[in-house]
Parts: sequence; structure tokens; C-alpha cells
Amino acid sequence: MLEEQEALARILQSTPGAELEEIDLAQADGRFAAEDVRASVPLPGFDQSAMDGYAVRSADLAPGGARLRLVGELAAGGECRVAVGKGEAVRVLTGAPIPEGADAVVMQEDVERVGEWIQIKEPVPQGEFVRRAGEVLCRGQRIIAAGEPLSPGKIGLLASQGLGVIKVGRPPRVAVVTCGDELIEPGGDLAEGQLYNSNGPMLQAALHRIGILETRRWHALDELATTERILGEAMDWAEVVVTAGGVSVGDRDFIRPALEGCGLEPNFWRVRVRPGKPLLYSIRDDGTQVFGLPGNPVSVSVTFAVFAHPALHARSGAAASYQGMRRIQVELATDLANPGDRPHYIRGAVDREGVF
Repeated sequence: MLEEQEALARILQSTPGAELEEIDLAQADGRFAAEDVRASVPLPGFDQSAMDGYAVRSADLAPGGARLRLVGELAAGGECRVAVGKGEAVRVLTGAPIPEGADAVVMQEDVERVGEWIQIKEPVPQGEFVRRAGEVLCRGQRIIAAGEPLSPGKIGLLASQGLGVIKVGRPPRVAVVTCGDELIEPGGDLAEGQLYNSNGPMLQAALHRIGILETRRWHALDELATTERILGEAMDWAEVVVTAGGVSVGDRDFIRPALEGCGLEPNFWRVRVRPGKPLLYSIRDDGTQVFGLPGNPVSVSVTFAVFAHPALHARSGAAASYQGMRRIQVELATDLANPGDRPHYIRGAVDREGVF
């Protein structure tokens, strides 16, 4: 029986790298960048007003205020054809360029205007309400690193550089294979001794949540030839196959012998973890990976999260620090103990205050 970390290391060391594709930037949320992207356009591209107000020379404003003459008006997107001289001011709207000679903006609520003159009661410091060129993003600054997940905020920054497409890792095609004579699809009528197949929909939903949308699902009855045929079909279509059930040592556990019938030996079988000890992993010469998960739904959920999820992220182009589930620190609402000799994953819920 392998230790948890050794099993995960074996999986990740054998996982093929991501295939790359170029996609529309607006469709890239949650995908992993294939290369570093650096800014070519500074943000802002020029000194601009952060407020609706008046661009002034801070030196003109004495402690008692000042009376200044208006010499122009500027709006966002407008061309700056006016300068501010001694005793002058320019009306500016949010996002407008700061005119030459000005070094501060007085917000309009602090100004009294009479015709072409304004009265300012208090001084303002140099740089007040001025966004400096390159303050948000400077030319050459890295926006995103290779292997980093894209978010709406990052996508907005990339769009600000004029980018319409981005190169990302392509998520793999994943086949889900469930096993068992006793399982029927949700929506049917249960006969005595039957159960609804919850593992299939749960695994497809888990795959969709991590951005893997190209999935198919098969179900194998408890018969060796049928299981072998379905696994062969699944491996021929998919780049990753995730099975649920049929990996233990019972008389009707056919996943391991069926894989061997397909010419595939296990890389390992059984991991020192609870729940989920009967975990099988194998990889074909062409890079097709097979994760044989236990049949119990809780064990399926745990082993998918701990072992399959990191490999699926790696195949999607994620850097090592972004592979697998996000870890957070929580406060325990009750004491927990692990009397066993292996890591124990415990079910629970985390509330909005971070209490488990």
C-alpha cells in the first residue's frame, strides 16, 4: 500500500503536459495561461483625473484658498489642447487628461463657481485626485504567469492591452465509467436491491466545475467481457478515464482484470488513505490515464479530489501551485481525532465565518 504523497507524486510525474489552444479572451475564465503575458500599454496611459472637478496648480492655493480663472474644459477621451498657468484652472471630468501645468484636482463639491471664475476655500496637496500614468500597470509588468488561472479581473487587464485571444492549456476529454448490476439511472423505478447511480452524475458535475466540459459516461454491468469492452471504448475516446466501483477484491470487481485484458497493468493499487484505500492508477503508452476509484460515493468524492483533480489540472496547463483543490485554514467547531494510521478525510461544512 502506497503512502498518499507517494501515490500523488507517481500520478503527477507520469501526467502528460497540456496541449495548447488559442481561444477568445472572453471565454478564458478559469483556464490556465500557456505563457507569461506582459503589459505593452501602461494603465493609465497618461496622467488623468480621478474625479469630476478642476485641474489646478497646487502652488496657487494658499491656506485661505484662492480665486482662479477658468480657461477650458476636458472630458475623458478628449484631446488635451489647453494648459494651466498661474492663477488658472481647467474643468475636468473623471478620466480626462491632466492639462500641462496642473498637478492636482479639486473635486467639484469643494468649489464655488461664478461664471468663468471659481473660488476654492482650502489648499490641496500636489497629486490630489490624479491617477499617474502607469500607476495601475506599467509597460513590461507581468500581467499573468504561465500556468496561472485566468479570472475576470485578469481578463480585463489583458483586454486593456488590446488582446482579443489568449493561448491556454486545453482541458482533456474525460470518460466516466460506473460499475454494478445494482445501479440504475436516476428517474427509473427501483426494484428490490437496486440503487440509483449517483456516482456518474456526481463525477461529471465535479469535472464540469473544474472546467472539463468534454465528458462522456458509460455504465458497465458486473461481467468481465462487458467491462473490458466498455473500458476499451472509453480509453479510445478519452484522454483520462475515471471509473467508480469494481476495483476491490470481490468476486464482481472486474476493473483490474478488464484493464489487464486491455493490455494495461496497474501503476499502483491501494493507497494508505481513508476513505478510498482501494484506488487504482494506470497509464497507457499513449498517455491515456485511468483512475479506478472505489464505489462508495464518499470515497469517490475524496479520491477524485485528492488524486484525480491535480492530474486533470496539470493536463489543463496548471502550474504546480494551482493543481488540485484550494486549501484554506478553518476553525474547528468541535474536536476531531484520527485514531488510525493513515490520513483521514472528514466530511463537513464550512460556514461563512470559516468554522468547520
